[in-house]
Amino acid sequence: MNQSIETDDIGVVYLAFGYEYCIQAVRSVCSLKTIHPDLNVSIVTNIPLNSTIDGAINYNETEVGPELFDEVVYIDDETDTNRQYKTSINKYTPYGKTLFLDCDTIVKREIVQGFQFLNYADLAAVPRPIPSRAMSERWDGDIHVGGIDIEDTTTFYSGVFFFNTDTTSDFFASWNSRFDSFGYQYDQYSFTNAIIETDVDYLPLPILWNTMDTDINRYKEFDEGYEFKQNIKIHHQNYLTASRMLRLRKIENEVGDDLLNVENQRAEKIRTDFRNDYSNFKIAKQKISQYKSVAWMYKKMNDLVPIPDP
Repeated sequence: MNQSIETDDIGVVYLAFGYEYCIQAVRSVCSLKTIHPDLNVSIVTNIPLNSTIDGAINYNETEVGPELFDEVVYIDDETDTNRQYKTSINKYTPYGKTLFLDCDTIVKREIVQGFQFLNYADLAAVPRPIPSRAMSERWDGDIHVGGIDIEDTTTFYSGVFFFNTDTTSDFFASWNSRFDSFGYQYDQYSFTNAIIETDVDYLPLPILWNTMDTDINRYKEFDEGYEFKQNIKIHHQNYLTASRMLRLRKIENEVGDDLLNVENQRAEKIRTDFRNDYSNFKIAKQKISQYKSVAWMYKKMNDLVPIPDP
């Protein structure tokens, strides 16, 4: 029998260090609130933000806002320390049951029922189908737990996961400690390491809960008659494209005047830097190339056009 969920004790938390990630988070929140307008949302950020904007955002013919976040947790720290806070996100969530979402996610279908997983497990996340080749090449060969080869064990995506705050403190302490000790820019392997070396009760979720761009092609013919793409719950848009940059630029143009809660001079510089990054052809090409790990994706950059001002 399903246990009930107290809606006041559940919510979504984003970590957005750097202004461009705040704008990505706004887009993700808009997608979330078109489906779950009353679900609690918090953001942990090093950019002083207002929780509300003036008016509302039209997202897919649905008005979202003016309240975007129920809580803004401001941290005065450098942007490149963001994963220190991600691996300790349990300390910053106000909810007993939390869904952590990366900023570059789009909610496509109802997801609130996912909190029910936390009636039966401490942590729920999506396993990778195979370990990332790019990350494995940068790794020492094992995950530092009993000499287990990384190619022989399950690894997990760490951009979408549910967790119980009260029962995962050991897991997060291990994740953060391992992330520090590995000296590695990615956090997926230390995530797996923490699952193995702690007694956290975890539940693997199907790929529908965290579908990467590459997964759409990988699973489109997974099962005859199953419409995979139409059943995606959370699309993790980990590839940056020119069209997506344009959409983010338009969102920033709409909300930027109200989103930043800083003195005018600093706010103007933050916004100017963002607009330059998302409007200049050469910079856009460089930024997109950082997200491409497959050769054919690089080829698409040749088709880029300069992003015009809205």
